[in-house]
Amino acid sequence: MKDRLKARREKFMDAALDVFLADGFERASIDRVVELSGGSKTTLYKLFGNKEGLFFAILRRAAEKIGAGDERPALPADASGVVVLLTDVGMSIVTNILTSRIIGIYQLAVEATRSAPELGKLYYEGGPWKAQGDFADLLSRLDAAGLLRVDDAELASRFFFGMMLDKHHLAMSLGVASEIDAAEAKRLVTGAVGVFLSAYGISSPERGDSGQG
Repeated sequence: MKDRLKARREKFMDAALDVFLADGFERASIDRVVELSGGSKTTLYKLFGNKEGLFFAILRRAAEKIGAGDERPALPADASGVVVLLTDVGMSIVTNILTSRIIGIYQLAVEATRSAPELGKLYYEGGPWKAQGDFADLLSRLDAAGLLRVDDAELASRFFFGMMLDKHHLAMSLGVASEIDAAEAKRLVTGAVGVFLSAYGISSPERGDSGQG
């Protein structure tokens, strides 16, 4: 796709997201999207087909952001590097997901799924499911390298994501909490990484290794 058309596509999606978030999927007006984007209805339909296609593209873009990380991170050299790596992953989860915009898209996906189940499937498989799968792969690599001890990487990944999203995801989804601030994000991630390493760290007594010779 040419750069100019790519830029136009992004403008349509940005404008559409604002309209969807303000009015909901069912009430959202394509005319309003065209007005905000500065494009034409002809181009919009050429790029997306219809309102459902436009919404589909928005969900895919959001899912790709959550599930980003196609490049496999390099493994750290030692246990202190594992702490840094897990902290970086945790902060990425918190800062990418616990935002008003991503939560708003999640709410829209839930709404739209009632009439178009494939939209919810797209969002889940392209975003949360992929992100957790990629992290499970990383945990398996850390286990193979002797940097963690993880018997069930899929389950461990679910635990990690669950701790990171905590009650804040639900509270934001229900409109009873605002975006997490930097201090609380740091406290949450630091605490969750500590709990995770107490279960899966190579020196964890629960894993039968005191870490002393």
